[in-house]
Amino acid sequence: MIIQQVYFFVTLYYVKLIQRVESQEISSPYGSLLRYQTYTPHTSTSIHVQTKKFAKRRRRKEVASSLDSSRKGRFFNLFTVVRFLNLPCLTSTGRNGTCFADTDCEDQGGVIDGVCASGYGVCCRFTRECGEKISENGTIFKNPISNQRFCNIIVQRASSDICQIKLDFEVFEMLGPNFNGECDKDFLAINNEDKIPRMCGSNTGEHIIIPATSESLPIQLAVILDTTVTIQDERVWKIRIHQYECTHPTIAPTGCLQYYVGFSGHIKSFNYRAKSSSQHLWKQSYSICIRVEDGYCGITYSQLEADPYSFTLSSNGSNSPSMDNGAVVGERGCRTDYITIPGGSGMQNKAATLLRDRYCGTALGYCFLEVDTSGNCLIKSGPVVTFSMPFIIGVQTDSYEGIYEGHNHGFSLNYHQLPCKKS
Repeated sequence: MIIQQVYFFVTLYYVKLIQRVESQEISSPYGSLLRYQTYTPHTSTSIHVQTKKFAKRRRRKEVASSLDSSRKGRFFNLFTVVRFLNLPCLTSTGRNGTCFADTDCEDQGGVIDGVCASGYGVCCRFTRECGEKISENGTIFKNPISNQRFCNIIVQRASSDICQIKLDFEVFEMLGPNFNGECDKDFLAINNEDKIPRMCGSNTGEHIIIPATSESLPIQLAVILDTTVTIQDERVWKIRIHQYECTHPTIAPTGCLQYYVGFSGHIKSFNYRAKSSSQHLWKQSYSICIRVEDGYCGITYSQLEADPYSFTLSSNGSNSPSMDNGAVVGERGCRTDYITIPGGSGMQNKAATLLRDRYCGTALGYCFLEVDTSGNCLIKSGPVVTFSMPFIIGVQTDSYEGIYEGHNHGFSLNYHQLPCKKS
C-alpha cells in the first residue's frame, strides 16, 4: 500500500499534566485513512496544527497570540503524523493527478495543481519524456517537441503492492500499418511482455493492461519513428500510466489486455477509424474483458448503425462497407481473422445447436438455421447475444492479408448487458 506521510508541528501550552489521549479520525473522500491524535490536558488548551508550507503567516499570528495568553504555563513541541494514500486526484485545472505531500511532489519533479486528502496533500502532476525512469502513479509519457527516431521510458512499480499497470492512450496518433497490417514504420513497443504486439496508427482513447510481476518488471515503453517518412498529421502521443494495487476494485482479471466496466459501452480494435483508410493490425491475439455487473446475466454486441465499416474483419478486398450477407460464423468460416464470442447466438434464438464462438466477414451476424449435420447454417446479420460468463471477446488476426483481405478495418461494437430474469 502506498501511504504518504505528512508531519505536522503541534504546540501545546498547558498548566497541568496531560491526563488522557484521544484518537480522532478526519473525514476523507478516500475513506477513514486520515488519523491524528489530540493530547487533551485537564484544563483548557490551545492546540495548533499547521503545515509548513500553507500557513506560515497564519502560524506566526496564532502562535504569537497563544504565547501572549499563556505566558505563565510551560510548553513543549510534539510532532504528529497524518497518513494518506497516493491515490488519483483531480487537479484544479481539471486534469488527473496523484495525491502527494507538497514537498515530495516538488522533490520528485512534479507540478502542484490543487489540493487533496482533505487539504493535507497536494494534487501533483508528473510528465516525463524520453530517457527517464518513472515510478509515480498517474505519470504522463508524452512526445518531445521535435520528433526523434527513438524515445523510451522505464516504468518501475511505485510499491511492492502494485499488481497491474494500465496505459491510457489519451492521445496516440502516428503512421499506420502497411497493407498486411504490420507496424513497420512508426510503432510503440513494450518489452518484457511478448503478448502485447506493436501498436501504431490511431489509438486515441484506447488502453492496455500489463501485469506487474517480477518477471515483467521493469517495463520499457519505446516509441520508434521512421523520421524519413513525412505524414500529413503530427506524430503525437500522451500516455497516462496508472499503477493498481492487487486489491483495487477495478483491477482486471488475469489474461485481459483490455478491461471495461459498466452495463453498456463501446469496444473496438486497435487502429480502428470510422473511415475507409484504416487497417486492423496483424498478429493480434488478446482478450477484451467486460466486468459482469451485479444483477446482469447476459450481454449483446451490435454494430454501430452510423458507421458502415464497423465490422469488416475479413474478406473485404473491395473496401466495401458492412453488408447484410457478409456475416460469417463458425469454425469453418473463420480461420484467419476473427473475434470469438463464446456461446453467441441471435437475440431470439438460443437453441444449443445454434450457438457459435467465432465471427468474421464483413458483417456481424449469427446462425439462425442449420442446413446439415456438419454444422453449416444460414447466417443472418444482427446483434449477437451470449449468456456465457465471464464476458470475454477474443481477438485473432494473422500475419497475411491477401488480395481479398487488404481493406479489413476491424470492428467497432456497442455492448449492452442484459439483466437476469426474475424467478
